Amino acid sequence: MNHLAQFISLCLTATVLVMFWHVLRRFVPAIMRELQRPGRLRAYGWMLAGVSLGFIGKALDNIYWSAPWALSFLGDPRGQTWHEAGVYPNIFARQGLGIASAYCHIHASHIAETVDGSALMMSNRILATAVLAGCFVGAVLILARGF
Repeated sequence: MNHLAQFISLCLTATVLVMFWHVLRRFVPAIMRELQRPGRLRAYGWMLAGVSLGFIGKALDNIYWSAPWALSFLGDPRGQTWHEAGVYPNIFARQGLGIASAYCHIHASHIAETVDGSALMMSNRILATAVLAGCFVGAVLILARGF
């Protein structure tokens, strides 16, 4: 059953990457036009940036993980090496671009909801809280491991 799931996942990876490509083909030029506008980026521009960063991160994540899944499906022991190294691309593609995407979406909503210019402060406050939550999880893991 696991081989069937791996096979389906590998087939769907190609499908999702084609779909991601078409999203990015439309959103990246739109965000580039927004960035060329004079003045501050509008909520629309922040939303476009968030969608673009999110899809880029998801695409990179899918591209990376298709290698260990394909190797595992084919019975190649190198799949385990790729799996063990997967944490490194995850930091950039999944967590890093995911955080950047979320920040853009949050900031877009704050711009749309506020008129007093406090949007950046509110967005940064949420980001700081999220970073503190990550630090807390890190501290708990370090204590649990006995460092």
